[in-house]
Amino acid sequence: GERHYLQVEISLKVDQTEVVGIIKEKMPEIRNKILLLLSSKRASEIFNLEGKQQLGKSIVEEIQLIVGDEDLSEDVKEALFISF
Repeated sequence: GERHYLQVEISLKVDQTEVVGIIKEKMPEIRNKILLLLSSKRASEIFNLEGKQQLGKSIVEEIQLIVGDEDLSEDVKEALFISF
């Protein structure tokens, strides 16, 4: 029942500039998926290092699904937390 507030800044590590254009084009969908993912987590799930690392992997997986093209989706390598 306790309420928490989470504010994050994320930067994406990608291999090719082609995927950057797709990410920009699909940014509303990407933001929505990330917000849904973040809001589904309990504070205890992302409090420690392992939880944050798993969250980063989940974000990358969601973005890869949105990008769709198998070759380009693999170019989305990592979600880096700039602030957490």
